[in-house]
Amino acid sequence: MSTSFVLADNGCDRATAYHMSNKIVRHSDGLFVTWLDENYRAVIAHVEPDTGDVLSATPLHQGSDNHCGAALAVTPDNRLHIVAGSHHSGFIYRHSATPADPHSWSLPEGVGSASTYPSLVPLADGGLVLAYRRSSTAGRWGTAIQRRDLDGRWSGPRLVMIAPAERYSYPTNSLVVDAQGVLHLGLEFYKTYASSEDASRSVAVTHVYSEDSGVTWYHDDGRRVHFLPFGMEDAYLIDHDVTGNLRPGNLAVLPDGRVVMAVFNSRLGTLALRVRTGPGCWDNVDLTTAATEDREGWRVNSQGQMAVDQDGNLVLLTTTAPGVDWGQPGQHIRCIWVDTASLSVTRSYLVPKEDPERAAWLPSIEHGHQGKAKSSLLALYSDGNRGETCINDANCKVRLLPLTADMGE
Repeated sequence: MSTSFVLADNGCDRATAYHMSNKIVRHSDGLFVTWLDENYRAVIAHVEPDTGDVLSATPLHQGSDNHCGAALAVTPDNRLHIVAGSHHSGFIYRHSATPADPHSWSLPEGVGSASTYPSLVPLADGGLVLAYRRSSTAGRWGTAIQRRDLDGRWSGPRLVMIAPAERYSYPTNSLVVDAQGVLHLGLEFYKTYASSEDASRSVAVTHVYSEDSGVTWYHDDGRRVHFLPFGMEDAYLIDHDVTGNLRPGNLAVLPDGRVVMAVFNSRLGTLALRVRTGPGCWDNVDLTTAATEDREGWRVNSQGQMAVDQDGNLVLLTTTAPGVDWGQPGQHIRCIWVDTASLSVTRSYLVPKEDPERAAWLPSIEHGHQGKAKSSLLALYSDGNRGETCINDANCKVRLLPLTADMGE
């Protein structure tokens, strides 16, 4: 039977958020994870994966609120990179070739502008690509891309996508690189209506890709993106629901090269696995029943996060609860296994909680693998209830969850 390990009891109420940021990596020094502590510091921890023992925990960046969590990546030269924070300001970037040594980290370096929600991926040539939401005080928000080359210089920022309307937007910006070196970017079009009385909804989901690490981009159906940033009117829409709220999770790549994402529709409380079979072609697999199995009246209430395990199965994490409200105390982590050949669900498991009055939420699966993972997959999640604002006194435990084949047995 698989159990979770408590890594820290002083996480903030978004300790393991958000889904676009990979927070678990393997390095020659061992396993490293990151979370945001109660003082909004981005912590990098060296962890023993079999026992959950924290060998060291080092704060590398001081954030301003609970939206300042970090993204991790390991480049082929075995260097660990971290981009941490921010919420509408600039990120801090640091790196280390020997991350087990707390004194080995480079001095903080600024990157990004008006930035939130980092997605960071390594390239085969040793470079990095960073995507993030870029806000604006005067115009429309969007998704920006920056690249760090081998000489240590960051390009950009370059705005790739622009939101359909002014004011608040949440475009997701999930990156993944496939085995051929193609860079894939998943996005949602989050529309803010003219009146502050109106609700904001994510009305569409798209995917674009680049064969030259973000210089040239193509729409999902193969059309070249001639002008940047592109808008919803130019994109190929994988999903579209003008009255709904479509929230995609991270992108992943199956062993045969197909790109996948899981899309949560909060209006309907449904979860769908979308699988790209060709330009402009995506299969749809309904995972709603698997996510709410044996729980009458329960609903999915967050995005799906995915990765391929060492046996070639797709593992998806989401949250379910008696209602659709995000972050409610009744929230549970649900693990779903999908056979990548048949796209059929093989297992579904609800992770037990120690305290029914504390939410189990904000799962962060170990992702970004090109094909199968080399070791048993791990996930982080937050154990505790949310605060009312971005700066609050709420507290969460940070848990490490081994995603083993015998979970629940």
